[in-house]
Amino acid sequence: MIKKCLLFLLLLFVVGSVSAVPDYTIDETDFENTTHIGTYDVFVFINESGEYNVTADL
Repeated sequence: MIKKCLLFLLLLFVVGSVSAVPDYTIDETDFENTTHIGTYDVFVFINESGEYNVTADL
């Protein structure tokens, strides 16, 4: 019984520490060149879901 509880707690710890959402950082270097999309010129084009951290000085 104790082994099963320890195994269960270990499994919860491993599953809980895995993040399914990728982290992205947008910094100063992302604003150096523009990208042409359709009729627009953009600096940063976000096309994937996730957490974005903007560290650039706006």
